[in-house]
Formats: sequence, structure tokens, C-alpha cells
Amino acid sequence: MARKAEPLSSLFNAAENGQRDMVESMLSKKGAKVDAKEPTFGMTALHIASARGHKEVVELLISMGSNLEAREETGRTPMHSASFRGQLPVVEVLLAKGAQVNAQTNDGKTALDWAVLNHKTDVAEFIRQNGGKCGKEIAPVAGAKG
Repeated sequence: MARKAEPLSSLFNAAENGQRDMVESMLSKKGAKVDAKEPTFGMTALHIASARGHKEVVELLISMGSNLEAREETGRTPMHSASFRGQLPVVEVLLAKGAQVNAQTNDGKTALDWAVLNHKTDVAEFIRQNGGKCGKEIAPVAGAKG
């Protein structure tokens, strides 16, 4: 007898594969929590869909209340994940919905830093045009991570 998949792992798999209808079903019918974190790195479905460039899934998760500033274990937000992977349409959505352009990871990197480090020049230019700065340009605030 095949074992039934847990709602949480199914949510993450659907987000990773861009399965919008499955994500919606997992959240609305199967009881998965929109900001649940996967156990390995503490990413949410929004982190995963953002990194993979699944704009429609990102829009759905945001409409269902996903936290734009959710942080995984290294302090990355979905904005960092999308920027690192060069997912410009997702970066555009995240910023339009109010994501912090200059949120910093635990080591002080911003989404602009990640885009530059990974040679995603179109994303870096867009972030810079929207007020983005490198971590070195931002005065550190004691005790703050972004």
C-alpha cells in the first residue's frame, strides 16, 4: 500500500515544481500552513517558489498571506532567493507587494549582493533602480538582521 504524502512535503514539492493548483489545494483543503518551514534549511514555500521563478505560485502564496520577510536559517528572505537565481519577474512581484529591498542576511548581504555575486545583471539593475543597496552601503544596526 502506497504511503500518503504529508501535506507539508507535498506543499514544498508543488511550490518547487510550479504546480499552482496543487499549492492552492494543499493550503485550502489539506491543512498545510502557508508559512510552514521545511526542516532542512527553514525555507517556506515562498522561498522555494521564488528561487525557482514560479511567478504564479509566488502570487498565490502572497495572496494567501505568506510572509514576504520570512527568513530561513541564514537569514535569507524570498527576495534573496529570487535575486540569487536571477528570477526577475519574481523580484518584480515581491517588490510590488512590499518586500524589503534592502533586507540583510545574517552575514549582511542584501538581494543586490546576491544578484551581483551570481552575475544576474538584469536583476541587479532592477534592484538598484528600486532603491537597492549592497550590504556594505547600509549602516549596520545593532541587533538587527535586516
